[in-house]
Amino acid sequence: MKQKSFLFGSLLLCAMAFSTTGCSIGGDDKTNEIVDDPLKDKTEYYIVGQVSDSKGVVANAKVETGNVSATTDSKGVYKLTVNDATAYKVKFTASGLQTFEAETSIASSAKNRSQVTLNVRMAKEIVYDENHTETATPTADAVVTAPNIVDTNADPATITIPAGTVTQDTKVAAVVYEEAKIATGNETQVPVSNVAVKTEPADIVAEQDVTIAVNNLADDATDGYFDTDYMSAVKKDEVATRADKSLGKPVFNAEDNRYEITIPAGEKIAGKYEMNVKFDKSSKTSGTVEYNAVNGKSEVLKLENREFNAMTGVKLNVTVKNGWTYTTSPATALAAKGASQKLAAAIERYIELQEGKEGVYETATELTTNISGNHVLYYGNKANILAKTYTFHVMINGQSTPVEVNLNSYNGYTEEYTNGPISQHSGGSTGK
Repeated sequence: MKQKSFLFGSLLLCAMAFSTTGCSIGGDDKTNEIVDDPLKDKTEYYIVGQVSDSKGVVANAKVETGNVSATTDSKGVYKLTVNDATAYKVKFTASGLQTFEAETSIASSAKNRSQVTLNVRMAKEIVYDENHTETATPTADAVVTAPNIVDTNADPATITIPAGTVTQDTKVAAVVYEEAKIATGNETQVPVSNVAVKTEPADIVAEQDVTIAVNNLADDATDGYFDTDYMSAVKKDEVATRADKSLGKPVFNAEDNRYEITIPAGEKIAGKYEMNVKFDKSSKTSGTVEYNAVNGKSEVLKLENREFNAMTGVKLNVTVKNGWTYTTSPATALAAKGASQKLAAAIERYIELQEGKEGVYETATELTTNISGNHVLYYGNKANILAKTYTFHVMINGQSTPVEVNLNSYNGYTEEYTNGPISQHSGGSTGK
């Protein structure tokens, strides 16, 4: 009887006070504060990469697309944040190097906050050395030395012009150079050497074949050289809209330990000549599961808010790994086949022209979000890792031998993100 009287009295007091204070029996009248999640509403994408040249990374290079710009850090790394899934022209400017423009695209199907990687290798302007200019005459052979402006310690190329090749005295100068390029990772050949030849008169035509020779890095042919069946030579057309002219395959001169290409009779001598080495390449998803760091932890981050009030301005500091590392280096692969270790430097350069500078670099992004009352946020940034195999064909003891080089490449990431009521997330799976 007393219990009923107490309950009735409580209800009566509640009814009297309801108009001013409200009432709850055995509970709390608070409701969860619900706020917008800016990560769902704000769209952005990232263009990231590393800028290098023949000597290494390029710091303080300016990188710009439209009104968005950045400067490379001490490791040559940059990051541009853009807002549209479209094509972009990116301009690279650095002291002492040619300005270079490259194109990349954010696919229309790209997920929010995804990135594309644009590694570029910049190059010097072509400058001819007057000290290495020779005069070819109708009656005498001429040999022109082409110094390497990329690596002054490297062997020069030589251009041999037989007597009778020119019909008048002709000044000839040449240099070994490197062209700026994007490291796409998609090509199946790269330049062994680029040789630019200048003549005065500029339009002089060869009456006989002219030979361009580039030394083999190994000390002797028996130490190994690249199989010329997997090489090509071209003359690059001065008009960008036209295709390069094939000069066939280089010939390896075992006696002189050098590769040779021919400028055929009837061809203008001046121009840019490129000797390429071809390779086979395959890639597959690595079995390694690796998370990029979020707030300093390389795992799926869990932030739980069991309060009624929302948490606003929550920071997610994401550090993404980019770049690549060898799992089987060129030196190791060559040693296993009994080839000269000096060829390793060439293979390393060829792979860097494909993949960018060897090594892993990081880019950072700070994301800001909110967590409503009684909600939980999961955020993970899982690295996409590709295992790649490059196969070069090297002549060793007279036999064409495949040499396999392996590497792991960080190829972007998969973002795992949920932000919802605690009752819907028991701590199991995550997913965007």
